[in-house]
Amino acid sequence: MEQIGFVGTGTIGAPMARRLLETGHAFVVHDLRAEALAPLVQAGAQPAASPREVALRCRIVLASLPGPAEVEAVALGDAGLLAGARRGEGLLRDAPRPRGSRGRGGSEARGLDSCARAPEEERCPTPSSNATAP
Repeated sequence: MEQIGFVGTGTIGAPMARRLLETGHAFVVHDLRAEALAPLVQAGAQPAASPREVALRCRIVLASLPGPAEVEAVALGDAGLLAGARRGEGLLRDAPRPRGSRGRGGSEARGLDSCARAPEEERCPTPSSNATAP
């Protein structure tokens, strides 16, 4: 069975992650809070030290995060999903921001989209590579 990754195992993410774990998939989880991971690890999930590690270990990664700032950090940080993702193995799109919110434009997310459509054997650019989005 396919190994699945899950980032964000708090109040909303934990029940979703547990249900997926119960389906018998090999499961890799990450959360900033160790206490949020503990029940899933006790149930058989493998912990990961960062979102990057989750992406390196899993072709399928799901996330349950509280807001745009957390999504951006998990996807684009130095130890984020993009740093560990392989081209062709996923698609992360920028969600609409609530009216009046601040944050980056959407170019980084468009870069993730183009990364997902590129040849599978190539690594995605990291945020520090100064890659430009199409």
